[in-house]
Amino acid sequence: MEKLFELVKIPPGQDDKNLRVCLGIRMKVGGRESVFPITRPCKRLLELEEELLAIEKDLTGSMEQAKMLFGDSAQVDFPEITPDMGPEEIWPLVFKIEDEEMFIRSFNALDEEKRRSVAEYVLTRCNIFSGKASVFSSRYNSETALME
Repeated sequence: MEKLFELVKIPPGQDDKNLRVCLGIRMKVGGRESVFPITRPCKRLLELEEELLAIEKDLTGSMEQAKMLFGDSAQVDFPEITPDMGPEEIWPLVFKIEDEEMFIRSFNALDEEKRRSVAEYVLTRCNIFSGKASVFSSRYNSETALME
């Protein structure tokens, strides 16, 4: 695979005398190659690191979804979750998954907004001291909205 990402240096301007850096993605369109920024311009390494960590979280979510799509179809044994479903409808479907790793992967495959709404539902409405809610509460990371 060719190198996909590239750091882009944004030279100091009239209003801002500091060098800024952003991450760009290299793309070829119609025989022409360009690098398009995918993060905001950053003046400090810590800012850029935050941007890259956000991208990493997004990629991790995509990987979890891919694992569900390419995983053993015999293990995925619950109906598809639709966008109009609320957390009180989603939790029972995920709750039924016997295998703990598949339970975690199934939850993590949800989009972030759904994960957060299900988490709020579980942590505020379910008994987190027993069953799957206990596993959920002990493995849920509120910063990433993923179970670990």
